[in-house]
Amino acid sequence: MREISLKVAATSRILIESGLSRALSGAFAGREAFTAAAAFVVTDENVSPLYLDRVAAGLQSMGWRVASRTLPPGEQTKSFDSLLTLYKDFFDQKLDRSSIVVALGGGVIGDLTGFAAATYMRGTRLLQVPTTLLAQVDAAIGGKVAVNHLGIKNSIGTFYQPELVIIDPEVLSTLPGSELPNGFAEISKAALVADKDLFEILEKDDSLPALPGHEMLEEIIYRAVAVKVNVVQQDERESGRRRVLNFGHTIGHALEESSAFEGLSHGEAVAVGMVLETRLARLLKVTDAQLADRIEALLARLGFKVHLHGASPEDIARLTYLDKKAKGSRLVFALPVKLGSVEVFEDVDPAALRRVLEEAAS
Repeated sequence: MREISLKVAATSRILIESGLSRALSGAFAGREAFTAAAAFVVTDENVSPLYLDRVAAGLQSMGWRVASRTLPPGEQTKSFDSLLTLYKDFFDQKLDRSSIVVALGGGVIGDLTGFAAATYMRGTRLLQVPTTLLAQVDAAIGGKVAVNHLGIKNSIGTFYQPELVIIDPEVLSTLPGSELPNGFAEISKAALVADKDLFEILEKDDSLPALPGHEMLEEIIYRAVAVKVNVVQQDERESGRRRVLNFGHTIGHALEESSAFEGLSHGEAVAVGMVLETRLARLLKVTDAQLADRIEALLARLGFKVHLHGASPEDIARLTYLDKKAKGSRLVFALPVKLGSVEVFEDVDPAALRRVLEEAAS
């Protein structure tokens, strides 16, 4: 078992171990702090038949009363309707602030469940059990929880750290093959932000994004998680340093929103965002051509194609102004300056952004 502690206002333990039952047992063994009367598991229709019974049994072995809710999969589930459903479930099950809410699934379930846990009775206890590579290295780490509103991704949210995150690389064996590249897009971002050695590992391993051996996969996950933990510990509330983790996400989120979250995965959107934002950095002369070529080559080998998925440059440009990082009429981008280093640039020239988008659309 590998363990990382994210220490901010509240401490979040992150455990990485193959074997979900072993990971659950190891997480709770000898931990009096995890005494609770009740636990509630939120999952989706893809994950439920695979892991719900196993997780529920692990929680019941602690002597806890366990109930659950299974929701439809997909970004559309991250809505106020789903949130109200969970609030009703929590009240019906008489959960209180000592109860444990468990998010069992990918980023959608983690974000939605985390927001419900953060706001129910001003905060009940949260356990994240991410079941996609993308959620394991990104969504479940760092405490950002939210729902979508008015077609804008994560527009209503807060910061709320889980007490515990359990990452089991073995659960990735049940993912569709198309899901693994999504996670490697975020892993590539972590490498570009603060781990040049990880980037070189990804460059040299021709087996990726196929599932590598468990030992190597654990190392890749650990390094990506360590990058995020280190950044979040410096800036939990995203007022400064944490904004570098948004590399690829300003254009990426705009792409997702323009497609109404249909037909485009988060990983695909972020990969396109990273390529286009790197081209923007090159146009602004804050990075060099060699780094831009290396980033594009890696993402192409991971299976990502650079196009706007039917969106117009005008739409993408407009949506970037609605991004949470934008400041009034000023565009804010996290851009790579060298391998393993991303910086935040404020007041980016809209004409430069438009040029990059138009070239991608042509």
